[in-house]
Amino acid sequence: MDKNVIRANVVIARKKEGGDGELEAYNGTARRIEEGEGCQVEVKADPKPGTVFVEQGKTKLTGSRLDYTEETGIAVIQGPIVFERPQDKGDTLRGASDKITVDVDNEKTFLEGKVTLESKCRTSSADKVEYDDGKNLAILFGKPAISRSKDGKDEIKGERLEYDLDSNDVVVTASGDGVSGQFDDEAPPCK
Repeated sequence: MDKNVIRANVVIARKKEGGDGELEAYNGTARRIEEGEGCQVEVKADPKPGTVFVEQGKTKLTGSRLDYTEETGIAVIQGPIVFERPQDKGDTLRGASDKITVDVDNEKTFLEGKVTLESKCRTSSADKVEYDDGKNLAILFGKPAISRSKDGKDEIKGERLEYDLDSNDVVVTASGDGVSGQFDDEAPPCK
């Protein structure tokens, strides 16, 4: 996992013959066993929420377990997931999900299960989110995905919402049931 920093009580890295490797990170204990030939380690995994720490670009998150396979380039972080990411103008985007899957080779991140995103101005929820840290973009998918202003005066619903993580702008694209929304023209913009 090239551009990521991972911290946990136990991190196990295995190198397979031929080059590919695997990485496991979780809460637990590990101890070296002196018996026999070579180096043997006894590991007792005890995954708990908030014990695996990952930094990916501007985003910092916690989960209960991380598994990465170099052969597929896929990392799965089990939740509950809690994360935060600084935004423009001193705001911070905070969120949660059940699980995160990272396609390391293609630099794509997917938040899955009860996803929530919250900033100073907006709260959003979705079944799944595709997140691109480089483009500062989150694409929310749901039946429907919902994004509403904190004052409750603006609300957007649709199967696909594109959320600019720095500006807090949301673009809705229609499919299936279309798009619905409610807006207050008198409401001042969030700053």
